[in-house]
Amino acid sequence: MGSGLINLLIKTDTGFYPLKGAMAVGSENLVLRIEGIRSEDDRLEVKRILEGIEGVSWACVDATAGTVVVIFDPDHTSQDELINAVMEAGYAVKRFFNG
Repeated sequence: MGSGLINLLIKTDTGFYPLKGAMAVGSENLVLRIEGIRSEDDRLEVKRILEGIEGVSWACVDATAGTVVVIFDPDHTSQDELINAVMEAGYAVKRFFNG
């Protein structure tokens, strides 16, 4: 019997992002386009904020592209909660899509 994990490749406007681990079946991914990430400190802050939310298992912030990929459990958090957390930190979410 399988482990319930799948390998994943995320596609965004700027290309494909391979996940370095695996994603639990039942998890969702969300890709955000964010303005205001101008430094490594900003990148780390957004990552820390998102990964601090219960249900988020992984967040990858690409400061150059202005994108964030988040893997989360929809039974523990929602897309709106993730977006609001980023906005409350002072970043503008311009658009998002989930896969």
